[in-house]
Amino acid sequence: MQIIADNIKWILLLAGCLTGTMLFAALLPREALYSMFGESLQEGPPGEVVVRNWGH
Repeated sequence: MQIIADNIKWILLLAGCLTGTMLFAALLPREALYSMFGESLQEGPPGEVVVRNWGH
């Protein structure tokens, strides 16, 4: 338990950075999909909703 208390700053910083990366998918779904999977998004709103959902 002491190791967590000693390193809580770094643990929280890492968790915040990982959480912030999903903001990319919420704001730019086409670019996020291409970045993660190398595929382009199907035309239309349903595809954008799915990728944005992954970002949340």
